[in-house]
Amino acid sequence: MCNTGVESTSQSGLKPCVDWLQVTFKTGQDSVKKCVEKLEKVFEILGLNEAEFLPLKNGKYGYKQGVAFQGNPVLAVYYDGADDMGIHVEMTGQGCRLFELHTSINWYELFYRLVYEYEVNITRLDVAVDDFKGYFKINTLVKKLKDDEVTSRFKKARHIENIVIEGGETIGHTLYFGAPSSDIQVRFYEKNVQMGMDIDVWNRTEIQLRDDRAHVVAQIIADDVLPLGEIVAGLLRNYIQFRTRKATDKNKKRWPLARFWLNFLGDVQPLRIAKQMPKTSIEKKYRWIDSQVSKSFFMIYYCLNEEEKQRFIDDVLAEGASKLTKADLQVINQFKSKNITYDEMIKIIRQSK
Repeated sequence: MCNTGVESTSQSGLKPCVDWLQVTFKTGQDSVKKCVEKLEKVFEILGLNEAEFLPLKNGKYGYKQGVAFQGNPVLAVYYDGADDMGIHVEMTGQGCRLFELHTSINWYELFYRLVYEYEVNITRLDVAVDDFKGYFKINTLVKKLKDDEVTSRFKKARHIENIVIEGGETIGHTLYFGAPSSDIQVRFYEKNVQMGMDIDVWNRTEIQLRDDRAHVVAQIIADDVLPLGEIVAGLLRNYIQFRTRKATDKNKKRWPLARFWLNFLGDVQPLRIAKQMPKTSIEKKYRWIDSQVSKSFFMIYYCLNEEEKQRFIDDVLAEGASKLTKADLQVINQFKSKNITYDEMIKIIRQSK
């Protein structure tokens, strides 16, 4: 595996992905950030064609109505609930793949909009990595647990073995760390068996995040500082450690990590996600503009005459100023207090790449 964590399928046999998203847009005028008053705005935020959303027969989660992309409820928007319920978007694993095929934006842009531009509750976010090489078997993880060679922030794990009654054949294992209703749960399972596909190896490792922790990871993705694979690997490194027993040491936390786990995770540091979201630095903001906005900005700027160019810049600055929150002003003041020049900031950013 490459030394930057889970990322490249061609090099490592590993592929990270966003595999579930549920988010509620707040409505009303009592928010510092933008509120979504019309359903059409949600389609615009998602970068999807409004015309491709078809009405569903029934709502869900207490919403009376819903629409689904191309009529498929794996990617759906629900509305017409109680006054404080807002508008709810749900993408299952299949819905995330559908989103990737048809959206005009990428995940980084979507999460930036959700975290920084609109008043939302991210109620669930799953990030995952698919292993097509076979870094370990689920049974290997179970054996490590039973042999007491695991340290973890979780207190309990649960192993499910699917067995065919006629013949007694095992057709798949799933290993859970954490409860389904908790802020974070990790699942290991054999995706090829679940899908009934004739593939030698396809193991899925999923991290299910809820509420505050989902929002924190969404912000990390939005900041576009770490590749998604490193985010997944860093979270796993923080929460679960499969180890190799060292007979001369009774302290499990000093035992070395199992070789298969090190190979799977790569050279990553544990990624700790506090419930309170960290403030995003000005340096990170600049890095995001450089990677996500600069080309589009130049294309528009280049098409305008001299007078229009200045108006364009003024309009962009005015629109940005209108979106500032108290937290944003705190970040600005914190940066200004350091008396860092523009050249110094660029140097810091280049050194961190």
